[in-house]
Amino acid sequence: MIFDKNLPIVESSPVRKDILPNFLIVGAAKSGTTSIHSYLNQHPEIYMSPLKETEFFINISNKLVVEGPNTEIALSKGVHSFDEYHKLFEDVKNEIAIGETTPGYLYHPWVAGTIHEYIPDCKIIVILRNPVDRAFSHFKMLQRMGIESDISFIEAIRLEEKRVSENWGIGFHYTRRGFYYTQLKRYFDIFDKDQIQVFLFDDLKNKESQLFINLFDFLGVDNSFVPNTSIKLNTSDEKKMGLDGSPGRKSAKQVVRQVLEKINLVEKKTKNLEKNLAKNNSLTKDEREYVLPIFKQEISLLENLIHKDLSFWLKQ
Repeated sequence: MIFDKNLPIVESSPVRKDILPNFLIVGAAKSGTTSIHSYLNQHPEIYMSPLKETEFFINISNKLVVEGPNTEIALSKGVHSFDEYHKLFEDVKNEIAIGETTPGYLYHPWVAGTIHEYIPDCKIIVILRNPVDRAFSHFKMLQRMGIESDISFIEAIRLEEKRVSENWGIGFHYTRRGFYYTQLKRYFDIFDKDQIQVFLFDDLKNKESQLFINLFDFLGVDNSFVPNTSIKLNTSDEKKMGLDGSPGRKSAKQVVRQVLEKINLVEKKTKNLEKNLAKNNSLTKDEREYVLPIFKQEISLLENLIHKDLSFWLKQ
């Protein structure tokens, strides 16, 4: 085992090992992980965490530092304790494969070692998308949400290093999150290569049936099952707390204040959405030419690591 001495010391888990996940979808963001999570959940021999993006193996390290926009949201995402994580899998019955999906697991450098410390035998699933398209998709999503400012894609790329140095959240790490070789190498250095399976976003679009056969074979479940891929998915997951005496119960004043804050937020997002819908939402040739050189070396190294031809990613 190759272990990073800088990883936090972790104590033995008090929860039952038999109901921890035996596979994880670790990324990449904006590469179809939400769809894959949903389709796997349809398989009778697979149990998926009811919460997508648990962020658990990110949060337990206490290494996450965020100081830019949406700091409170970034630091509060997902689950932060073994009790919370355990509850996500308490409904497991006789399923063969038990999994969860958190795209951030691929990016944060300490996570591979933390996962191995707790569940060393788990299988790792990765879905990769052309890094230029991935970065642009992430940028447009943040603009639609009113999180990214009203700037161009190229301007956002030029601002990236400054934002990273100021500890802005990883949503703003547009190009860095596409350095797949660097990120995957950490997993290949720690886990046996037979525990890792890498798929391409392009295969989800063009070779869907074969992708699921390969994926089900990797997980050791019936590969004849055909998921319903026509279902429209909700790509955001929220834990909603009620007013019925459950944790998070709020006073009437707090509720009113939150409603007003939500109204203001919706108005702001609507204005930003209207602005961005009026703009070109397709990646231009100039934008692709500007960003692609950033990834060329990483793509070349990645091809050798995963033994896949990625030359089509390099086409302008």
